[in-house]
Amino acid sequence: MTSSHPYFELQLSAAGITPQSLSAGELADIIKATASIVREVANDADSVHVSVVGIEEGSVLLKFASPGTVTFITGLAFLGSAISAGEPVTNENLRHSLEVFQSFAERHEGVVNIRHASELVFSVDGATLPVPKVETLKGPTSIFGRVLRVGGKEPAVRIELGRGELTCYASEALVQSLGASLYDWVVLTGEATWENETYGLLSFRIHSFAPMLNSTASQSFAKLAEVAAVHFQGVDADEFIRQARGEAS
Repeated sequence: MTSSHPYFELQLSAAGITPQSLSAGELADIIKATASIVREVANDADSVHVSVVGIEEGSVLLKFASPGTVTFITGLAFLGSAISAGEPVTNENLRHSLEVFQSFAERHEGVVNIRHASELVFSVDGATLPVPKVETLKGPTSIFGRVLRVGGKEPAVRIELGRGELTCYASEALVQSLGASLYDWVVLTGEATWENETYGLLSFRIHSFAPMLNSTASQSFAKLAEVAAVHFQGVDADEFIRQARGEAS
């Protein structure tokens, strides 16, 4: 093991768990959830390598190699601390992945452990909810950002926003088209999920986009209004929020 290519282990522990008893679908879900955690924590999951390196009594041990190095391991430790403290994980992709772990542990009355350098980073079981639910709002909108990266195991685009970055998902054809706009500013139109209290953007599914090459600020906002307008025609903003929250009109 080298510092430039660290390994971490994921252990699925439950009575009677073996490669023969674990369905291919369950194993695929666990691997996909782990890759999603790497993507969100390290911002670099284009080459995650997975291999089964050992089987112990009542468990299956998977070994993952990640190119995220220190940044990923540090981020994973922070995630483990948040889970242990019962703090809300507001990132929707992270929350979904951890719920896959919890669902597995609950079905098999077991536990999912992640270790690095033989030390336990965090553990998820089915007895407690490791990721408190966060109320969200969903609806159509448009966002303005810079394309940083495209592709990966799932069709996705990493976007630079005014405050931070976000991994957005789209169809394979749309992601290929966005590849021509790498490092350019674009208007993305699609379905957004916001945190209910802070209105922070949690996730975004891209339906279409428009390039913003060689545009002034005023031209950019005019284009944004043009692209987004069709989604908000006849929409009462206050009523939309009330319905999303489940409040009476």
